[in-house]
Amino acid sequence: MKISNWCAAFPGRDALTKELDQSFYNTYTSVKKRFAQASQYFRTDIAKICYSGEIPAKWQTVCLVTHCLSIYQVAAEQYGPPCCAIGYSQGEFTACLACGAASFIPMLHLIFQLEYILQSQSAADECMYRIIGLDTAILEECCKQIDPTGEKICISSYISKDQNIISGKKDKTEHVAAIAKQKGARWALNLHSPRAYHSPLCDAAASQAKKYFSSTPFKEATLPVYSCIDGSNSKSGTDIRRKLAVQINHPIQWRKISQNLTKGGVFHLIECGPGCTVSANTRIADERIQCKWIGSINDL
Repeated sequence: MKISNWCAAFPGRDALTKELDQSFYNTYTSVKKRFAQASQYFRTDIAKICYSGEIPAKWQTVCLVTHCLSIYQVAAEQYGPPCCAIGYSQGEFTACLACGAASFIPMLHLIFQLEYILQSQSAADECMYRIIGLDTAILEECCKQIDPTGEKICISSYISKDQNIISGKKDKTEHVAAIAKQKGARWALNLHSPRAYHSPLCDAAASQAKKYFSSTPFKEATLPVYSCIDGSNSKSGTDIRRKLAVQINHPIQWRKISQNLTKGGVFHLIECGPGCTVSANTRIADERIQCKWIGSINDL
């Protein structure tokens, strides 16, 4: 069955709360070959790490990207190629691979180094909260009330007009969450994140990562990739790398991505990977977008 004008979507690290299903690996030779590439490069059995239970922190993004890209390749063969790709947080790396903006092994090397940088930095006093049912402008005011500089607490993911994520120092983030509830938010959910991702608290990590981005070759993509930084799409390897390099310490503009998809006539999204986090965020941002997710071969 072919689907016209669909968008390939890829989840970030938060999807790892769901177990990675092994059915694609067990069924498709192309998936086994993909994992063999990764295993040969790292001289480690990546498939075993990916599917044998809890994934060690340093391998999480490598496993997630390899797993999701493998599912995408099968989906693209069945449904036909997409018209574009998006990825939430780390999922944007997979989107770049799906669109041919970078090669598999150099990208794996890059994300492994980024994971090492993040793991080597202490961040016990950082956290993230999802704020539901409060207007974005009011939430921004709450953040500024606690930290006018925006350096220790900020909105780190703009999902919809009344649902967003904040990141920052634990005490300030909890304070903003409490104020948000007083202002009328229905929910303030602790995401139990190990870092305050997509905020200035990741400036040091972004700075250290520059050399790895500059040494990773990016090229003209075959399909446009939507950037989490500004919601726009591009096929330019230079533009894609520049925006991807600063994603970790800048907020995700998911609402803008969703708006730009529909402006471009894209109303069908297929999420490749565990769970349905990207689909959920996209539906919240724009309910007109029809979402499907593929986590196992049964979902095909």
